[in-house]
Amino acid sequence: MDSTHEEEALFRSCPYTALYFVQSPSTVSFHSPTAQRRLTLSHYSSSRGSTNNSLHDKKLEGGMVVKHGDEKRGDFVADESEEENEEEKGSGKKMWDLVSFSRSDSCVWILFQISLRLVLSFAIALLFFYLITKPPSPMISLKIERVNDFRLGEGVDNTGVTTKFLTCNCSINLLVNIKSRLYGLHIHPVVLTMSFENIPFATSTEKQALYASSNGPTSFLLYLGTTNKPMYGAGRNMQDVLDSGKGLSLVVHAKLSSRFHVIGRLIRLKYHHHLECVLILNRTSDKQHKTLVYENVCKLL
Repeated sequence: MDSTHEEEALFRSCPYTALYFVQSPSTVSFHSPTAQRRLTLSHYSSSRGSTNNSLHDKKLEGGMVVKHGDEKRGDFVADESEEENEEEKGSGKKMWDLVSFSRSDSCVWILFQISLRLVLSFAIALLFFYLITKPPSPMISLKIERVNDFRLGEGVDNTGVTTKFLTCNCSINLLVNIKSRLYGLHIHPVVLTMSFENIPFATSTEKQALYASSNGPTSFLLYLGTTNKPMYGAGRNMQDVLDSGKGLSLVVHAKLSSRFHVIGRLIRLKYHHHLECVLILNRTSDKQHKTLVYENVCKLL
């Protein structure tokens, strides 16, 4: 009876621990009350221990074995990893479906895939063609070829004010050098401006587009000038400088845009150019060419 009470106390004190008591058949008879209680305890422990994942066995004295059941762990981690692997496989399958054909695909889907492949192939071919045939930047320079006329006269403007009137005309050579054998250069527009002491007095715009052929230099002759332009205070200063013999310094600015048509209108290379020439005029004239003696220095800005 004492052993029976001890077993009941042990069963009540450990309700959450799966215990298995196994004893040799030679020591206890199956018809004794103690054996029946142990058999009941074994059935109860086995029913509760079936929900556990791992069991740890320990041998006890007297030929008995105690089996401890641990709580369930890590199942949700395994499930999440399996779901992530399934999602990755599903995304890879979707990407593969975009570039692969199947017998179950509709005609519209097949046509879409063929069109997509053609567009990608054409874009890659254009990229390689552009990288191989890309032309270098054009070399553009400016030179004042001739000053045809430069005269300062005195007169009265529309308001009755006495002032200096300027008439000038000069020819300018625009030189374009291209080192590409495949592409020509389209130039438009070309804006020329002549100024004295940051005061512009002559402007010319080339409205017609210019085209420089490939693989070589091309020159364009441009004209800049004005007729009977009232100069007011600047006109008197210009006259004083000419009379002093120091040389009248004028500045010619040129602004233009150019572009290469590499593949029609799909790929175009655009450039913007700003050039400047300093023109120095003297009072003495060259009777043979009937122009003023001048010097000019041009540079690319």
